[in-house]
Amino acid sequence: MELVYLWVEEYKNIKNQGFNFSPRFEFEYIQEKNELFLKKENKDYVSVFPKNINVTAIVGENGSGKSGILEYLNYIFLQDFSFGNYILVYEIGGSKYYVSNIEISSIEA
Repeated sequence: MELVYLWVEEYKNIKNQGFNFSPRFEFEYIQEKNELFLKKENKDYVSVFPKNINVTAIVGENGSGKSGILEYLNYIFLQDFSFGNYILVYEIGGSKYYVSNIEISSIEA
C-alpha cells in the first residue's frame, strides 16, 4: 500500500490543505465543488528502490505542521473521525482507493 494524497479541512495549524505523498501522482481537491481528481500522473517515474518499497519524507520548518500530519494520519488509521473532514487516497497493486468522511460529488482518478 502506498499513501498517495491527504486533504485535511482543519487540524491544528493545517487548514484546507492537500498533501501529495507520491512523486508519481498529483491529486487536487476542489472544496467548493467537492471534486477530487488526478491532476497529473508521471508515467516516466523511475525509482531506485524495488517496486514494493517507496520512501517519502515530510520536511519543513519548525511549526509548519509535520507532526500534525502524522498525528492526523494516526487518527484516520485508528478510525477516530472526530477530528474534522479529510480525504485519504492510497494505491494498492496499481489501483487507487480513497477513504473520506466527506461526500465527494466527483472523483477522477
